Amino acid sequence: SPQDMGATLIERLRTDEAAARARKDALYDQAGRADASVRLDAVQGVRNNVVSALEDAGIVIDPQLTPAANRMLDELQRLSQLNIPNRAQIARPAAQGDDLVGVTVQGIEQARKRLVSLRSAASNDSDRRAARMVMDRFDQWQSDAFENALIAGDDAALRAFRDARAANTQWRQRFFSDENDAGRFINRI
Repeated sequence: SPQDMGATLIERLRTDEAAARARKDALYDQAGRADASVRLDAVQGVRNNVVSALEDAGIVIDPQLTPAANRMLDELQRLSQLNIPNRAQIARPAAQGDDLVGVTVQGIEQARKRLVSLRSAASNDSDRRAARMVMDRFDQWQSDAFENALIAGDDAALRAFRDARAANTQWRQRFFSDENDAGRFINRI
């Protein structure tokens, strides 16, 4: 019957969502245990890097007109000043007698999650465009920093975070999209 088919499809969708969420969570757990740090100078330059890209694109960040993007830049300022919430740690020197220190990849990933959360608060077209640009530029900086500014730890850390982020993106796009009627229907299920 149509009701039985509907119930079967709903149960299958819920099972698939739970499996995708479990995969994403397991990958983030694995990435969270990775041991790697990014050089301090690279982290301290992140805000300037993003602001330069915004200026080059002619995007103006205004507390009133683009509040989400403005808060994202505040978050990048905190990261640049190494004012990262407690879960992040500043790494120990890379080598004995070396005064070069960095920020753990977990701290950088935590800052990224905070940016994603702030981006979702964008409520107008200008703010969404600016917030998307901040996020895109941060992601470019993060990839470059992970590939070129790692100072200590596990080379697999970058791959682990990429895999976890890809699984998270796939999970959200597949099960939590509001872009069309089908996506909204799946969200209700």
